[in-house]
Amino acid sequence: MRKDILTSNAQAQLTPEVVLKNLKSGNANYVNNSLTQADNSSLRAACVSGQAPQAIVLSCID
Repeated sequence: MRKDILTSNAQAQLTPEVVLKNLKSGNANYVNNSLTQADNSSLRAACVSGQAPQAIVLSCID
């Protein structure tokens, strides 16, 4: 179960290659129905002071 959030310090250490690898790995987990459980209430509480995402994905279907 996922229990921690990505901090701004950890985010600063990420490279585009690592982020792309993580996104592809997460997509493969989704396709294979191998989803990660998370305690969202504690993760939400840990993000109150701010978030540090690995990536922001924008898409358009038109």
